[in-house]
Amino acid sequence: NMSEWSLSANIHTEVNSVVQDLEVLTGLLRSPQKNVQTITDLLGFDAGLLPAVALDLDASKGAVTLTGELSGAVPLAFFEKLVDYIDTLSDGQFHARLFDSSSGGVESWGLDDLPDIEGKVITFVGDFQEELDDLIELANSLGRYEAELSHLTEILVIGDDPDAGIVEKANTLKTPCITEEDFWDIVDAIPG
Repeated sequence: NMSEWSLSANIHTEVNSVVQDLEVLTGLLRSPQKNVQTITDLLGFDAGLLPAVALDLDASKGAVTLTGELSGAVPLAFFEKLVDYIDTLSDGQFHARLFDSSSGGVESWGLDDLPDIEGKVITFVGDFQEELDDLIELANSLGRYEAELSHLTEILVIGDDPDAGIVEKANTLKTPCITEEDFWDIVDAIPG
């Protein structure tokens, strides 16, 4: 019975070269046996036994998101090297989560980079998995919810299909931006 890994990595950066480097890497990983040496050199991981790895890259939300469902023939050490590689590319915050469906095990990297949200002014933009009312209630219990992004906003939580103008404004204001998934990771990590 093969494990299924699901990987999600969020890299908060505005550097286009990071996106290009990751596009090159995801391209190489689709046919690793043709690119053994290049992958080995890039990641410091012997790609000789690596099966095809299909990772989807989405750079639309002010963060680069890598996601993929992979068979257990992909060793954990590969993900560790991949995350190290992302870390060297990224000038911003990043974190990754790897879930193993057979054991229910979760590996996380870079969660220390996520901002503290307790006592902060939080604004939401885009469409969310959870009901917005529930998110607002949670934001108010942790800090304070603010409907509009302003210089007072300390954390912007970005859902699906956000208004690009708002995300751009957040970058201009240097407001820390996190995804909905990040938001839940931070909430889950709060003691008590």
